[in-house]
Amino acid sequence: GDVGDVARSIGPTFGYINMGVSGTTVLSFNSSHTLRLAASNAYCTHVISEYGFNDIKSGVGAATVESRLQTLWALWSKKIYQTTIEPSTTSSNSWIDIAGQTLFAQSSDRIAVNTWIRGTPSGVNGYFDVTSAVETSLNSGFWDFDGTTCKYVGCGDGVHETKARYILISAAGVIPTGTFTWP
Repeated sequence: GDVGDVARSIGPTFGYINMGVSGTTVLSFNSSHTLRLAASNAYCTHVISEYGFNDIKSGVGAATVESRLQTLWALWSKKIYQTTIEPSTTSSNSWIDIAGQTLFAQSSDRIAVNTWIRGTPSGVNGYFDVTSAVETSLNSGFWDFDGTTCKYVGCGDGVHETKARYILISAAGVIPTGTFTWP
């Protein structure tokens, strides 16, 4: 039942609340977060943010995304962690190799934000480098592959991982459960 790159990693050990809403940007969360913030403050000891991709995909530059993330992180008085932002590509051969993949237009902004996140910026307690478990190499922007059609990336969009990828992310240990301690 633990679906997603974060849930698959922490679910076997910790309870969690997934308050993600499809298509949400950092900007939209920052302007309408009252109920999600109240629930997380009441029931959670840590916050893991996966925000940023939807802002970048909509054409917002790296500096703006970084500023928006810092505003988001400041909303909580909890320990907060940010994930790096996974790639987005199209594929002419269903993601069986790198040759068929084409980077999305804002890939350089995604790389800039990930580099910034890896520097553990002000306002966040740490980061989980999920991207290191899914890219062919650091900042390549290309999804890793094993030659099987759509095995790790859903054939529909080139953005969302499959269950097989979630399992590999968990096995890679990029979200170490030892990070989570009681306040």
